[in-house]
Amino acid sequence: ITGDATAAYEPQAGLKRYWRHVVYLRPDVWVLIDELRAAQPSTFDLYFHSHGSELHSSTFKPDQPFQPDGARAWTTGGVQGRLRVTSLYPADIAGFAELQSITDTGGQHERPMDLLRLRNARPTRQTVFVTVLEAFPANRKPSACIAIRKSGARLILEVTQRGRRQRIIATPFARDADQAITVSLSR
Repeated sequence: ITGDATAAYEPQAGLKRYWRHVVYLRPDVWVLIDELRAAQPSTFDLYFHSHGSELHSSTFKPDQPFQPDGARAWTTGGVQGRLRVTSLYPADIAGFAELQSITDTGGQHERPMDLLRLRNARPTRQTVFVTVLEAFPANRKPSACIAIRKSGARLILEVTQRGRRQRIIATPFARDADQAITVSLSR
C-alpha cells in the first residue's frame, strides 16, 4: 500500500514529497518505507507512539515507554504483546525515546504519551526511512531476521521469518508509486 501524505503538511513546511509505502509480511512484520523530499536541506522526524493504560474514560497513563533493544531498535508493549521498532535506513539515524503531550481531537483532553522519534542526523533535501515493526508475544523474543543493502538506486531488504525468506526491492523516488516497491517470496 502506498499513500501520499504531502498535502497533510502546511506549504511553509517546504515538504515536496512524503510517500509512505507499507508492506505487510504475514504473520507479524510491517515494513514502512518513507520517501521524503524538501525544498531545502532539512531534518525529518518520524513519530511512533505507544498507547498506555487507561485509568478511566478520558485519562491514560504513559506506562509503555520505548526501550533500547540493540542497534537502532526499540521495544514497547504490555503484558500480552510487544512491538519492536527497528530503523534500517538511513544508517546515521538518531532515535529518541521521550514523552509527548497530546491533545485529543476534540481539543479538550491533554495527556502524555510515550514517543519514539527517529530523525536523520544531517540535513538533506531528500531521504528514505526504512523502519520495520515486528509484533510478538510478551513471553517471547522477536524472531524475524532482517537485512538491508543498497544496490545502485535500489534498497533491497531480506526478511526471514519461520523459515521463509521474503525480499522487498524499493526504488525510492520513482515517478510512479506502483513502480517503487516489489515484493517476492523465496524459499
